[in-house]
Amino acid sequence: MEKEIAGTASGEASVSARLDRLPPTRYFSGLVARIAIGGWFEFYEMFMAAYISLGLISSGLYRATTAGLFDVNGFASFLGSFFAGMFVGTVALGSFTDRFGRRAVFTCAMLIYSVATFAAAFQHSPEALDFWRFIAGLGIGVQLITVDTYISELTPNHTRGRYSAFSILVILTSVPTVAVLSFLLVPHTILGLEGWRWVMIIGSVGAVLIWFMRRGLPESPRWLESKGRLDEARAIVDAIEARVTGS
Repeated sequence: MEKEIAGTASGEASVSARLDRLPPTRYFSGLVARIAIGGWFEFYEMFMAAYISLGLISSGLYRATTAGLFDVNGFASFLGSFFAGMFVGTVALGSFTDRFGRRAVFTCAMLIYSVATFAAAFQHSPEALDFWRFIAGLGIGVQLITVDTYISELTPNHTRGRYSAFSILVILTSVPTVAVLSFLLVPHTILGLEGWRWVMIIGSVGAVLIWFMRRGLPESPRWLESKGRLDEARAIVDAIEARVTGS
């Protein structure tokens, strides 16, 4: 394998060609798993609303019915604010991943929606809660684009389907997780906080994990190559080839 990888690194082979010739290894699986954690918290956030809805309504923050389109006291405003943020994040900010890089946007987006969710957990008015849910939606909207792009660019093209399936497997475990947590926590008040607030707080721990996850995540060498930053791209591929050789 060492000879094969060394051969691909010689000559004028592009960064993309060198990546695509690498075999599947545990190193790539580890990279994909860490990026998928960002997607895990995305899905946690998106599905959380359904599971904590009864807690929000029983707390008096929202009503089950909505009087009109702009009725912030109806539970629909809680849902609408989040999806409005996702829409703006996807449409207006989706280009950020091409402008600033996959790794940087992945990190910032996860930090934004984690901090916003933590702040939302301590709000006591529907207006404030809707505001922070909108901000969380912004981060999620950008992250939806970034996660898939990041994974596809870091993995060899002939194994991309396998790694994409693995990332979805990791991400989808968030749905039963938030369901079980809501079942256990929403009916109770713990340390003076209503259960639905604890579900949101748990969902915000991505802000803590991000500092551990980002250390071993390289920038996408394909993105660097597309920006003309060839020396950086080649250095990253050199490091990846060395890890693959040693795995």
